[in-house]
Amino acid sequence: MKKSLFTVSALMLAFAVTFTACGKKDIVFKDNNGNTHVAVTDKKGNYIQNEYGYLMEEVTDEDGKTVTKPVAFPEVMTNKANTSAENAILKIKLPHGWRNSGLTSKMTIWHSGECTKSGSPKCEITFSYDLQSDTETLYKKYLKEIQYIINSGAGEKLNVYEKEVLGHKAKTVFYKLPDADVSCYCFFIQNGAFAIRIEAYTTEKCYTEDQLIEMLNSSCTLKELGGEELTTETTASTTAPAQEASSSAKISK
Repeated sequence: MKKSLFTVSALMLAFAVTFTACGKKDIVFKDNNGNTHVAVTDKKGNYIQNEYGYLMEEVTDEDGKTVTKPVAFPEVMTNKANTSAENAILKIKLPHGWRNSGLTSKMTIWHSGECTKSGSPKCEITFSYDLQSDTETLYKKYLKEIQYIINSGAGEKLNVYEKEVLGHKAKTVFYKLPDADVSCYCFFIQNGAFAIRIEAYTTEKCYTEDQLIEMLNSSCTLKELGGEELTTETTASTTAPAQEASSSAKISK
């Protein structure tokens, strides 16, 4: 939203995790501490995630037995061509005119349309999720925060309703930032154990609400997790693990 974001992006990119394909099946990656992991893959060479979105890694335990260990999925992962992005629960094939922000702390995309004439994009979308809370709790917390913005005079025209987004009924919060000529939409979706939040800032020159939702529905896919059977015993807990701070990654496949 501000020019400073570009500076932050450049700095954070220096700490990005890189993914590389090793042969047809192994996907090898290093975390920020330089530790190497090999993601478990299916027959097609795609990495496997458990029901909580974690990547799976085969390791040897103290008894010399091969077991499967969950590894936190990066906050954002992009392909080599930088034409797609994903987090633990959602993938997006970048629509025309959109690009990855380069931020490693969250999955955010920026628009390159009419909104960039001021030098930085006004239109942006951030995709996030929570395993430790539910949609209703996140929705109420967010609404309270936005109500403060409205009461301060920085925002106006607050409205709440439901919309169909990604095949789910999404609790929707709308308001406007008149000084920036920006419309703000936040969609809350419950998908299994995941409380998903999609927060979008757009100008009417670029996207109306219907156009925004159509773009999300046509470019985003919610992942189906936990469907693959593992050939080794897993050390993963049967309950949702606490979310960990993780970074971004780039995969070449």
